[in-house]
Amino acid sequence: MKRASNESTLLILAASFAAGAAAVWLLGRLWTPRVPAEESYTDAQLRERVRLRIADMVADPDAIEVDVEDAVVRVRGNVSAAELHPLLMELSGMPGVSRVRNALSARDRGQDASAAAAA
Repeated sequence: MKRASNESTLLILAASFAAGAAAVWLLGRLWTPRVPAEESYTDAQLRERVRLRIADMVADPDAIEVDVEDAVVRVRGNVSAAELHPLLMELSGMPGVSRVRNALSARDRGQDASAAAAA
């Protein structure tokens, strides 16, 4: 009698384990966190977003031209040497930007002062 009781207890434990494992597997399949798709922008939208970001980061944003084609951003113009690297890093990390082509010229402090004196 005791042996039958032990066997039925083991059978109940095995069935409970199997049911729990199946429930965990099913819940994992149903409630897998969804990773949002990469934000998608038209070239015109992306150009505007890049222009706004540049305006926040450099002293003379009008000195920089921005072109966007197939999510590839091309920047050209003049920035101070201190602004160049942080700007390129920021632009390359923006959602929707696949690549940044740099055609910027970096000015050093001496060039900044002479440009201001000429104006």
